[in-house]
Amino acid sequence: MTVDELDLLGRLKDAPPLRPEAYERARRTLRETMAASAQARQTPPEPEAAPVRHERFTRARDRRLGLRVKVGIVAGLGMLAAATAIVPQLVSGRPSTEISIAAPPVVTNPSTGSPASVPKAANAKAVLLAAAKVSSKEPLPARAYWYSRVRRLDLVPEFRGQAEQWDSEVQAAVREFEDKRQDPNATAAEIATARARFEAKVRKVKSESYLYSAVKEQTVEEWRPLGDGNDLRVFNQDFKFYFASADDKARWQRRGSPKLYGSDQPQREEEKPAGGPEAWWNPSLTWSDYPKLPTDKEKLKAELMSMYEQSDLQKDGRDLRWYMWHTGVQLLTSPITPGTRAALYQVLADSDLGLKSQSNVVDAMGRTGTSLETQGHVLDSLKGGKVTHRLILDADTGKVLQLETLEEGLPLPTQRQTFVTTGYVDKQGNLPQ
Repeated sequence: MTVDELDLLGRLKDAPPLRPEAYERARRTLRETMAASAQARQTPPEPEAAPVRHERFTRARDRRLGLRVKVGIVAGLGMLAAATAIVPQLVSGRPSTEISIAAPPVVTNPSTGSPASVPKAANAKAVLLAAAKVSSKEPLPARAYWYSRVRRLDLVPEFRGQAEQWDSEVQAAVREFEDKRQDPNATAAEIATARARFEAKVRKVKSESYLYSAVKEQTVEEWRPLGDGNDLRVFNQDFKFYFASADDKARWQRRGSPKLYGSDQPQREEEKPAGGPEAWWNPSLTWSDYPKLPTDKEKLKAELMSMYEQSDLQKDGRDLRWYMWHTGVQLLTSPITPGTRAALYQVLADSDLGLKSQSNVVDAMGRTGTSLETQGHVLDSLKGGKVTHRLILDADTGKVLQLETLEEGLPLPTQRQTFVTTGYVDKQGNLPQ
């Protein structure tokens, strides 16, 4: 606030009272502003937080997902101020020693400071084909490393009993469904009934075992060689750890506030790439394969179908739609060639993914893009709720801005990756131009 504005506020005390019609206009304006701000709100809380890591579950989940950690930065605190009230902003810095919760900020347009546009429905196939067209015009750079800087958010769940116990119950339900699916005498109706029974059992096990979630945020940078060389990863940057909601914190306290442990110090890790699969659902696809993938739509589709047949996804009810979405996301955030990226968008546009799309969607950094989302599998859930996977694209470049997984009944995404910067560089330590 400037000095002139402060002087103006000081003179307000001498102003005459508002006329009734002016008072009602002011009330109506305030209601409309508050409604627009509520619709624009897209980001989760950014509280001061205790620096801890819960390794037991996050490491196990990272191994199951088989994903390389990719990273970015969360930005976009918003503030709605009135003449008679000032909303204090959160101050960034070293987290306090007490785990805390803060109200979610209002997302604003970074260029104007005004509330972001309300999302609008869009045509998913048209969005994908447009991304294919812009991707095909991107030049193929000759660089030695792939660089990524991503801000990552993960819910860290706590379960009743041992994780291995409820996981074994889930796997028992998976095997029961698989036995019925493999039965040559089973009818389509019987298999559908078995699937519904399997999903209901998994939801019941997960919902009864789930206790509460904390939230882990960190920024991770990676330099990965496209040829010979070592990976360099720097993680635990801008580390935050807090509870997903006041109810989660209360549940933690009722259980005696058990110790949550870990480190908030930035760590540097350098290692030789293992050369194995990049994701558990694609056992035959390695890091070195990315630049070699077909640039023709039909050839790429055939390649993807071949990899799907080599996976074991059908054993737990994950179908081709699940595979195409997750493989598409895996490739779109990796160093594939512009031709492969364009062909991939075309394949996804022709696939039956049940996609929904919206324009004017704001990511955690305040950037506006177009979203694509699909329904997830029950095994993707933490507490058995309905799961939605969402991707936000930059319509001008065809590049991914953000990935997130949302679950019904949870206050925050179960996972979110916000891609601050990705691109090719000549050597470790350099940043994309």
